[in-house]
Amino acid sequence: MKFPPSARAQVGLGSYIVNGQGACNDCHTNPPFAPGGDPFAGEPTRINADHYLAGGVPFGPVVSRNLTPRSNGRPAGLTFAQFRTAIRTGVDVKFAHPTLSPLLQVMPWAVYRYMRDGDLAAIYAYPSAIPPATPGP
Repeated sequence: MKFPPSARAQVGLGSYIVNGQGACNDCHTNPPFAPGGDPFAGEPTRINADHYLAGGVPFGPVVSRNLTPRSNGRPAGLTFAQFRTAIRTGVDVKFAHPTLSPLLQVMPWAVYRYMRDGDLAAIYAYPSAIPPATPGP
């Protein structure tokens, strides 16, 4: 997706928050590091670009979501209003695990909910600008 020059700064801020502060790759990329690029094994960091932010990481009965754009161009298929609701309240707008709880069980929404609206808009803009991907194994 192409962004006008006025939106590039917002996408850049979103990239900084997603990659530099939020550590979204750790839970939303399976596996998070490419072969030979795992910093926890003393290797130079290389992110798994093939499955970047595509979800598929198991956390017990919960699996991390694919955050990449769907055919509608929206990250995870969500509108910004749905995304903001999920981050602010923890309510799972897709209600994927009704037997567990209506709340997102692993996502650290209880911390991220205090982010500024402008930061949330930037976070939403960033995955809108990356290519779709499929979850890893």
